[in-house]
Amino acid sequence: MAVSLANVTHPNQNTWEGEFLGQKCKVMDVTFDASYDNTNGEVVTAGQLGYQNIYGAFPMSQAWSGTSTDFAAVVVPVVNSARTSVALRCFQANGAAAAKESLNEVANAVDLSTYSVRMVFIGA
Repeated sequence: MAVSLANVTHPNQNTWEGEFLGQKCKVMDVTFDASYDNTNGEVVTAGQLGYQNIYGAFPMSQAWSGTSTDFAAVVVPVVNSARTSVALRCFQANGAAAAKESLNEVANAVDLSTYSVRMVFIGA
């Protein structure tokens, strides 16, 4: 399975696209799929963004579920060496609510299909 991508729009319906340091920049809402792959993360390709290369990506927030407020995933983007894709690695807090001191990667095959994160992708 794969993540789904949705353009983020201003109230005037223009998408959030532009340039950052001379490179293309795009803001997208990323929704994860029903079976998280903790070997490779959730992969977004340059082609999915309309790019040839991805130079960087960063989350604008934690990943939140549309059905729950008790779990948020921290998303760490990792661009591959060929710059043709970025793996979105999801981590969650470990331990009781008062002592969430460490982060562990989400277990393999966990359903994250209700979780979305707003990401900024930079490429060309």
